[in-house]
Amino acid sequence: MIPGKIENHTAVFTAPTDNEAKIGKLHVRSETQNGIHFMSSAWIPTPAELASINAGAPIILSVSCPDAHPAVALSAGNIPSDNDVPMKGELCYACVGGPPSNWNDLIVIDMRTGDPFVGEALEVNTREGWVVAQLVDADGNRRMDKTGAPMKTKINGKFRLICRSDHGKQKTGGQ
Repeated sequence: MIPGKIENHTAVFTAPTDNEAKIGKLHVRSETQNGIHFMSSAWIPTPAELASINAGAPIILSVSCPDAHPAVALSAGNIPSDNDVPMKGELCYACVGGPPSNWNDLIVIDMRTGDPFVGEALEVNTREGWVVAQLVDADGNRRMDKTGAPMKTKINGKFRLICRSDHGKQKTGGQ
């Protein structure tokens, strides 16, 4: 996970000079919860970690403490100000090949039109609002670069991931 900036931070810690570029700065907020003093920080999962969490992986808390386990707390921060955040339990990330393991049963919906995304989606992040898609020519053939790697483009917008079986129910009005 990547250290983020917590609201109303009261201090900024830096790593030792030889590690600062790798680790970055840690913004913390000094606060008291239930009479116990805490230094709280915000952590942003990478797309791969977010996919793992969405697939059911636990969040692991690691604390360096040689003698006794200190008091710790783990909670969710405030929802980003974007009003179009995914609903509870809704899949936010998918990538060809997984995660999730059922990636080939998913449909990307373009929320502007309500229709399936036109194109070959390779990776989707609905929380951040983007799709990475395979570029194709006018005949629908996949475009490759000089090394034979697929040419891709990142498209920003509002998207949703649904299962193919759910898409049929939405279109026909079934339950």
